[in-house]
Amino acid sequence: MSSDPFSRFPRAEFARWRELAEAALAGADFDRSLRGKDSAGLITDPVYTEDSPGAQPVGEAARHRTTRAWHILQDLGAPDTGETRRVFEEAVEQGVDALDLSPLWLPAPWKSGQPDWRDADSLAALLGSLPIERLELWMDTRDALLPCAGMLRQALEQTGHEAGALRVRLLSDPYTALPLTGSVRGGWARVWQQANSLLQWGHRGLPAWHFFGADGQPWHEVGLGAAEELALVLVSLHGQLRGLTALGADPADVMHHFSTALACDREFFTTIAKFRALRVLIDQVLEGWGLPEESRRLPLRARTSWRELSLLDPWSNQLRLSNQLAAAACAGADCLCCGTWLDGISHWQHGMAALPARDRRLARRLARTTPALVRHEAFLERVDDPGGGSWFIENRTRMLAEAAWQKFQQIEEAGGLEQAWSTGLVATWHREAAEAEHKALAHGRRILVGVNRYVNLAAPSLPESTGTTGIPPLDDEEGEDCTSLEEAFERAASEDWRSLLPSLAGREEACGTALACTRVAEPFEALRRRAARLENAVLPMLRLDSDGSLRARSDFLTQFLAVGGISVEAHDAGNGESVAATLLAGRPPVLLLCAADAAYPGMLEGVL
Repeated sequence: MSSDPFSRFPRAEFARWRELAEAALAGADFDRSLRGKDSAGLITDPVYTEDSPGAQPVGEAARHRTTRAWHILQDLGAPDTGETRRVFEEAVEQGVDALDLSPLWLPAPWKSGQPDWRDADSLAALLGSLPIERLELWMDTRDALLPCAGMLRQALEQTGHEAGALRVRLLSDPYTALPLTGSVRGGWARVWQQANSLLQWGHRGLPAWHFFGADGQPWHEVGLGAAEELALVLVSLHGQLRGLTALGADPADVMHHFSTALACDREFFTTIAKFRALRVLIDQVLEGWGLPEESRRLPLRARTSWRELSLLDPWSNQLRLSNQLAAAACAGADCLCCGTWLDGISHWQHGMAALPARDRRLARRLARTTPALVRHEAFLERVDDPGGGSWFIENRTRMLAEAAWQKFQQIEEAGGLEQAWSTGLVATWHREAAEAEHKALAHGRRILVGVNRYVNLAAPSLPESTGTTGIPPLDDEEGEDCTSLEEAFERAASEDWRSLLPSLAGREEACGTALACTRVAEPFEALRRRAARLENAVLPMLRLDSDGSLRARSDFLTQFLAVGGISVEAHDAGNGESVAATLLAGRPPVLLLCAADAAYPGMLEGVL
């Protein structure tokens, strides 16, 4: 008797599986039926085996996080300094060990809030009695590195702390000013001179400060895909090295003060593959600069995606955030920042301030406790690179790294991001990504639960933000004076409805100008706002369904109209005539009919 219990069973072979799959498809094309594309635009196969091409061998040092446990970062600024300090104190008491001090005058619409400090004095008042020596302080300074660093150092000295002994990460990525403002303050020569001056300043007393960084979050939030985000992070890393070394800086010294950041994607495995691919790509770029392995392992911050959130059915936002955060933890991020389920309205004007204090506190508490649950309940920090060895994840990592490397080479061939931006290469990527997203939304392949699938019209929605989101305000939209469904349908018959999504999403951009930060759900939110202006956004549906076989058809129709904010009242037809007469007596602008295809002619006779 064999000691191997599986010896009696034949080995599963991919060729045999494919043979059975093709037989089950009954002549349908195998690739078209079972192969698809993920959110990064990469081909997905139905089965992965040990023969599938993977990434580098499992256990590569470049894959692993640089610290044993990740930091929990919060960016929960409030409208005034006093409230921000109270929020930060509460966060520290509940386990947060990193704070984001990015100022409101460097607006980032994807953050849950930004403190409104203007100078060293107001920043010192914000820090107050916080146990700064136990915290890691983050600040995204973009192209304002020198003034931010100077004010922070002065504020720390005013609070009685020795600035050089504190852990500070100024994620200065001047390239991220391009998508947000369209230009860089003072020109590139001034940026590199200031950065080099600060590097010399660090030598004289700020050894634990990280001044530089490559941040992919802004590129993600304007709508670029995972491959483009990775490529632009590499371009930033390479460009900053090139700019600083041209002034005499040592590459290893620059990397000693360097951090990286990525946004989480909506798909769990795409997030894991993206973070793993970045470490492989950084390792490749820095090896080309001749840096040793210990200088090629850079801290990586992860933040949940703002553009995936919605004002509709906002509790679904918490599910999205939890999924993204768990993926980032599995991907080996060194610092986790979880947004709040209210982030769809927290823009520059702090729309959250209009919400009840109870909702704000609950949102902040969940943003703090979600990474704690991932750490203490799921124990994800105890496993290093849990996706390593998975044929699927290794394949995703390799394909995403290759796609990003090709994009990186395109920008370098164009002369760097400075030239690629002015010539419109990045704007072309942005336009192509917007068109692909619009097509996926129009065909129902891009799904947001509670927004364009499984819509619950009874669920409360968040109030509209007062910030700039790319959607024109409803009162300013030309012709938005429909007050009844009848008028709305008459207008719809004379308009090209296919242009609705791209026009509402604010996708047009000129070469060399800022790119709009828009959430995916915004077009659907605009549709729901239009429906909310109607006197009675309800349509009757006459359903001839004696045996329940048409439930799927009627459910589809109900959900389809619910996406636009229109409710459906279903009535079983019976003999058709009496119910139809009752419904028609109310003179509805539209009467929906639901029956088997063969039953429609007779049903129409009964109605008409």
